[in-house]
Amino acid sequence: MVRALYDLAETVARTSRAPLPVTWEELEALRLKACEPPALLCTNCQASVLPVPRRQGDRQHGTGQWPTARALLDMKRTRRAEDVAGILRHVGTTGEPAEVAHAVAACRARGLRAEADLILRYAQTGRDGRQLAAIAYEFMRIEDNVMARRVLRMSLVQ
Repeated sequence: MVRALYDLAETVARTSRAPLPVTWEELEALRLKACEPPALLCTNCQASVLPVPRRQGDRQHGTGQWPTARALLDMKRTRRAEDVAGILRHVGTTGEPAEVAHAVAACRARGLRAEADLILRYAQTGRDGRQLAAIAYEFMRIEDNVMARRVLRMSLVQ
């Protein structure tokens, strides 16, 4: 039906010597774009998720891991400090308690201790004691009692 409408518009444009504002190829490209799935949203804050295919694990929550740690390591190696800082700030300030715990554990496992500490600093400054206790609970769930105690101490300071 769209093609028939385009052919009609093309015929009218030819007879009236008016240019068509768009080519058939451009319309086809727009149609294909409209058929793409909508951008993924972070389940925690509803912000758009980085455009990485789901199988690569970009910020996919609730999987029991934090695959973004590998991407952070790559960004750090390629000197993309601003991107790294943005991700760490986002996780620390708006991530669900489980995501924060998994992010810290994954960063520490990959040797990104400074980044793990930064996530916790963002969490400490942006959350109240009860929210920090929820993060400590998530550390206990993943059996990282050292970090659970550390976050509990942070929650008591508040």
